[in-house]
Amino acid sequence: KMDTNIFKVNRIPSLTWNWLHMNDASVERVPQGTDTDVLQDIQGNVESGEEDGFSITGIRTGMGDNVTTLVENSGIKIKKLRGFEMTEKEHNGIARLTFDFTEDSINGFELVAEEQSDFTVIMNYNGPRDQEISACIQTRYQVKKGARLTLVQINKLGENFSFMNDLGGIVEEGGTFQLIQLILGAKNNYYGNFTSLSGEKSHLISDMGYLLTEDSKLDINTVADHTGKKTLSDINVYGVLRDNSEKTFRGTIDFHRGCSGAKGNELENVLLMDDDVINRTIPVILCDEEDVEGNHGASIGKIDEDLLFYMQSRGMDEKAIYEMIAKARVDSIINLIPDEETKASLM
Repeated sequence: KMDTNIFKVNRIPSLTWNWLHMNDASVERVPQGTDTDVLQDIQGNVESGEEDGFSITGIRTGMGDNVTTLVENSGIKIKKLRGFEMTEKEHNGIARLTFDFTEDSINGFELVAEEQSDFTVIMNYNGPRDQEISACIQTRYQVKKGARLTLVQINKLGENFSFMNDLGGIVEEGGTFQLIQLILGAKNNYYGNFTSLSGEKSHLISDMGYLLTEDSKLDINTVADHTGKKTLSDINVYGVLRDNSEKTFRGTIDFHRGCSGAKGNELENVLLMDDDVINRTIPVILCDEEDVEGNHGASIGKIDEDLLFYMQSRGMDEKAIYEMIAKARVDSIINLIPDEETKASLM
């Protein structure tokens, strides 16, 4: 059995001081199960299947080599979805995947958006509230020339869950990878994404929203790796921390030599609703190319006193104001989901 004391994930590309304990995270419960059943609702020009291993190889993922080894050594089948350019009679491809976790599991997915396709994948994670369950999902993706892949991940897992959600992929010339993540459940969440922007004018759009309560924890490692010319990354994180919850966000924009004209933007907005929450943030911009532009902005704290006074003067009490703003953070992510059926189930 694997020693969880050395199961490290989410290692930041550029290490900081060890005493901060933010260079990586240790997973307390590592799943040893097989893959879970997934309900698939597929429409449009989409091909699905499963194979013994990954076809997309040689890529990095946000959570790192330990998770890759765990998935590859588990012996599970890799579920594969491929979206093609739509014909005149067909709609853009969409695959709605529903996970109902009832025991520990390890899962592998591979998503490919073929040239000029517009392909959306929605992953709904559900699980019982009272069981202690640990689950891991690694998803690899490839966005080919001129294609768009939109991946939506919605976490409504039970309060005793430990969940690892690992992503890694490559975006080719003129392609766009859009990632929309909403985290409303699980006690311990580990999220990682490594996007290789290798093609000229390739684009990453990453939007995450989370609401953490009680003693839940969220650990994030997001890397936008710019190697292609005129590449663009937009990373946005909107969160709410309540009670004794805890969050660590590592966000790295890495400009490599040769990625002239590249731009990277990173914005974090965190609402701290209680005094005992813990918020850690490490924004990193690495640069080995002169002709690039990198921006980071953060707003972390309680509601602005002037705004609070204004709304109280309109008859709202402080608790109601905080609840309204917290809901608005979550709704802002829900509104980005390009599927009305999924959006309606969350509102």
